[in-house]
Amino acid sequence: MSQYTFGGCTGLSSIVVEDGNPMLSSPKGCNALILNDTLLMVGCKNSSIPEGIKGIYNYAFYDMAELTSIELPATLTTISQRAFQNCTGLTSVVSHIREPFAFGTGAFGNISSSCVLTVPHGTRQAYIDKGWTEAVFKGGIVEMPLNCDVNQDGTVSIADVTTVVNGVLGR
Repeated sequence: MSQYTFGGCTGLSSIVVEDGNPMLSSPKGCNALILNDTLLMVGCKNSSIPEGIKGIYNYAFYDMAELTSIELPATLTTISQRAFQNCTGLTSVVSHIREPFAFGTGAFGNISSSCVLTVPHGTRQAYIDKGWTEAVFKGGIVEMPLNCDVNQDGTVSIADVTTVVNGVLGR
Protein backbone atom coordinates (compact mmCIF):
# COMPACT_ATOMS: atom_id res chain seq x y z
CA MET A 1 0.00 0.00 0.00
CA SER A 2 1.39 3.37 -0.92
CA GLN A 3 0.88 6.74 0.69
CA TYR A 4 -2.23 8.69 -0.31
CA THR A 5 -3.95 5.43 -1.30
CA PHE A 6 -7.45 6.85 -0.84
CA GLY A 7 -6.47 10.42 -1.75
CA GLY A 8 -9.39 12.56 -2.79
CA CYS A 9 -11.96 10.22 -1.21
CA THR A 10 -13.29 12.99 1.01
CA GLY A 11 -16.70 11.33 1.39
CA LEU A 12 -15.20 8.13 2.82
CA SER A 13 -17.14 7.50 6.03
CA SER A 14 -16.24 3.96 7.05
CA ILE A 15 -13.50 1.39 6.67
CA VAL A 16 -14.08 -2.28 7.40
CA VAL A 17 -11.47 -5.04 7.22
CA GLU A 18 -12.51 -8.67 6.95
CA ASP A 19 -11.83 -10.70 10.09
CA GLY A 20 -8.76 -12.90 9.83
CA ASN A 21 -6.76 -10.56 7.61
CA PRO A 22 -3.13 -11.30 8.60
CA MET A 23 -1.83 -7.73 8.12
CA LEU A 24 -4.70 -5.23 8.14
CA SER A 25 -7.38 -4.52 10.71
CA SER A 26 -9.91 -1.95 11.81
CA PRO A 27 -10.23 -2.78 15.52
CA LYS A 28 -13.18 -1.84 17.69
CA GLY A 29 -14.98 -0.15 14.79
CA CYS A 30 -12.35 2.58 14.56
CA ASN A 31 -13.10 3.21 10.85
CA ALA A 32 -9.41 3.27 10.01
CA LEU A 33 -7.08 0.91 8.19
CA ILE A 34 -4.43 -0.36 10.63
CA LEU A 35 -1.28 -2.21 9.53
CA ASN A 36 0.15 -4.86 11.90
CA ASP A 37 -1.90 -3.46 14.80
CA THR A 38 0.40 -0.43 15.19
CA LEU A 39 0.34 1.87 12.13
CA LEU A 40 -2.74 3.78 11.03
CA MET A 41 -2.50 3.83 7.24
CA VAL A 42 -5.80 5.46 6.21
CA GLY A 43 -8.51 7.20 8.16
CA CYS A 44 -11.83 8.77 7.29
CA LYS A 45 -14.13 11.48 8.60
CA ASN A 46 -15.54 9.12 11.26
CA SER A 47 -12.29 7.52 12.42
CA SER A 48 -11.00 7.09 15.92
CA ILE A 49 -7.43 6.12 16.74
CA PRO A 50 -7.31 3.17 19.13
CA GLU A 51 -4.92 2.93 22.06
CA GLY A 52 -1.91 0.87 21.00
CA ILE A 53 -1.39 2.67 17.69
CA LYS A 54 2.19 3.91 17.47
CA GLY A 55 2.18 5.78 14.17
CA ILE A 56 0.04 7.65 11.69
CA TYR A 57 1.22 7.20 8.11
CA ASN A 58 1.85 9.87 5.46
CA TYR A 59 -1.38 11.41 4.13
CA ALA A 60 -3.55 9.15 6.36
CA PHE A 61 -6.28 11.82 6.74
CA TYR A 62 -5.21 14.15 3.91
CA ASP A 63 -8.06 16.31 2.55
CA MET A 64 -10.62 14.95 5.04
CA ALA A 65 -12.36 18.31 5.35
CA GLU A 66 -15.30 16.71 7.19
CA LEU A 67 -13.08 15.43 10.03
CA THR A 68 -13.91 17.75 12.93
CA SER A 69 -12.14 16.20 15.92
CA ILE A 70 -9.60 13.51 16.69
CA GLU A 71 -8.07 12.01 19.83
CA LEU A 72 -4.43 10.94 19.78
CA PRO A 73 -3.73 7.94 22.04
CA ALA A 74 -0.94 7.95 24.63
CA THR A 75 0.85 5.18 22.69
CA LEU A 76 1.42 7.36 19.61
CA THR A 77 5.09 8.09 18.80
CA THR A 78 4.96 9.24 15.16
CA ILE A 79 2.75 11.42 12.99
CA SER A 80 4.18 11.35 9.48
CA GLN A 81 4.16 14.08 6.85
CA ARG A 82 0.88 15.59 5.77
CA ALA A 83 -1.12 13.14 7.91
CA PHE A 84 -3.85 15.71 8.66
CA GLN A 85 -3.07 18.29 5.98
CA ASN A 86 -6.10 20.08 4.50
CA CYS A 87 -8.43 18.82 7.24
CA THR A 88 -10.05 22.23 7.15
CA GLY A 89 -12.94 21.18 9.41
CA LEU A 90 -10.62 19.98 12.18
CA THR A 91 -11.39 22.14 15.22
CA SER A 92 -10.31 19.88 18.10
CA VAL A 93 -7.23 17.69 18.56
CA VAL A 94 -7.05 15.98 21.94
CA SER A 95 -3.69 14.43 22.71
CA HIS A 96 -3.06 11.94 25.50
CA ILE A 97 0.66 11.79 24.64
CA ARG A 98 2.74 12.51 27.77
CA GLU A 99 6.06 12.90 25.90
CA PRO A 100 5.42 14.89 22.73
CA PHE A 101 7.56 14.47 19.62
CA ALA A 102 8.17 16.49 16.49
CA PHE A 103 5.63 15.60 13.82
CA GLY A 104 6.28 15.22 10.09
CA THR A 105 6.38 18.08 7.60
CA GLY A 106 2.94 19.59 7.10
CA ALA A 107 1.29 16.99 9.34
CA PHE A 108 -1.23 19.59 10.50
CA GLY A 109 -0.93 21.95 7.53
CA ASN A 110 -3.97 23.97 6.52
CA ILE A 111 -6.28 22.82 9.32
CA SER A 112 -9.08 25.01 10.69
CA SER A 113 -7.91 28.39 11.95
CA SER A 114 -9.91 27.73 15.13
CA CYS A 115 -8.39 24.30 15.88
CA VAL A 116 -7.66 23.84 19.58
CA LEU A 117 -5.03 21.39 20.80
CA THR A 118 -5.75 19.91 24.24
CA VAL A 119 -2.81 18.26 25.98
CA PRO A 120 -2.25 16.44 29.29
CA HIS A 121 -1.91 18.60 32.38
CA GLY A 122 1.62 19.96 32.80
CA THR A 123 2.79 19.22 29.22
CA ARG A 124 1.91 22.41 27.30
CA GLN A 125 5.46 23.77 27.18
CA ALA A 126 6.89 20.39 26.14
CA TYR A 127 4.46 20.35 23.20
CA ILE A 128 5.44 23.87 22.20
CA ASP A 129 9.14 22.94 22.41
CA LYS A 130 8.49 20.10 19.92
CA GLY A 131 6.71 22.34 17.39
CA TRP A 132 3.08 21.88 18.44
CA THR A 133 2.63 25.65 18.51
CA GLU A 134 -0.16 28.18 18.21
CA ALA A 135 1.15 28.92 14.72
CA VAL A 136 -0.21 25.45 13.87
CA PHE A 137 -3.10 25.22 16.37
CA LYS A 138 -4.40 28.75 15.98
CA GLY A 139 -7.34 28.14 18.33
CA GLY A 140 -4.83 27.71 21.14
CA ILE A 141 -3.21 25.03 23.25
CA VAL A 142 -4.94 24.15 26.49
CA GLU A 143 -4.10 21.65 29.21
CA MET A 144 -6.54 19.10 30.55
CA PRO A 145 -7.43 19.69 34.18
CA LEU A 146 -5.99 17.25 36.70
CA ASN A 147 -9.39 15.62 37.00
CA CYS A 148 -10.24 15.12 33.33
CA ASP A 149 -13.75 13.75 33.88
CA VAL A 150 -15.19 17.26 33.83
CA ASN A 151 -18.80 16.23 33.20
CA GLN A 152 -18.47 13.46 35.82
CA ASP A 153 -20.01 10.71 33.69
CA GLY A 154 -17.33 8.20 34.74
CA THR A 155 -15.22 8.40 31.57
CA VAL A 156 -12.78 10.83 30.04
CA SER A 157 -13.81 11.61 26.49
CA ILE A 158 -13.99 14.30 23.84
CA ALA A 159 -17.12 15.62 25.60
CA ASP A 160 -15.02 16.50 28.67
CA VAL A 161 -12.43 18.27 26.55
CA THR A 162 -15.11 20.18 24.64
CA THR A 163 -16.47 21.43 27.96
CA VAL A 164 -13.00 22.59 29.06
CA VAL A 165 -12.23 24.25 25.72
CA ASN A 166 -15.57 26.05 25.68
CA GLY A 167 -14.90 27.26 29.22
CA VAL A 168 -11.46 28.56 28.30
CA LEU A 169 -12.88 30.30 25.22
CA GLY A 170 -15.78 31.72 27.21
CA ARG A 171 -18.48 29.88 25.26
